[in-house]
Amino acid sequence: MKILSVTTSDDYDRSCLVELQDINRLPTDETKRPCEDCYHACACSNSKTCACGCSDQCEFFPRQVSTEPDRYPIEENIIPLVYSLYSLHMVTPCWSCEGHLDGHGQIGKLPTVWFYSQSHMLPRLISDHLAHMYSYNKNISHRWVVELVNFGQGNSPVYAIKVDLNGISDVSLVTLQEEIRIIARSLFKGIKASADGYSQRFAS
Repeated sequence: MKILSVTTSDDYDRSCLVELQDINRLPTDETKRPCEDCYHACACSNSKTCACGCSDQCEFFPRQVSTEPDRYPIEENIIPLVYSLYSLHMVTPCWSCEGHLDGHGQIGKLPTVWFYSQSHMLPRLISDHLAHMYSYNKNISHRWVVELVNFGQGNSPVYAIKVDLNGISDVSLVTLQEEIRIIARSLFKGIKASADGYSQRFAS
């Protein structure tokens, strides 16, 4: 069956371009703290706005962004991806899991992060970056995807970053957790590069 092609409206293209321009202007975690309500003073000047200590190694981060920090701080092996999403300032992670083995030593729960996004371009850019890492850069061995999982509070769409293991049975949790770290390290720059390419396309 031939799939019908759709021509988008000028208004849609303009709204996409505005979003892409906003994404291209995103500050790095070296200039703006990923955690909007962080109150911890920095080491260099005792400032509560300086971002000199911000990284996924921040000792406060796992509790800072959890709604139940005493019971459920962010798990160690998913911290890099949660942190990289917070660094975008345009999405809000709302649930995460580092993955867990069952009683037989097999993967019982896969690593994943759910996030809210009122931007419809940003999930697309994340998806494109994941596909590029798998298909072109070849620096991850498994296909990671972005899926719309449901609509959360206030009708905001909720997306999930997860690994697609369809047809794959021989995989270790340690390998998937290492791929999370690889994805997280390149996510910010990869998204901005993809946004720049889309901006040129919509502007032409």
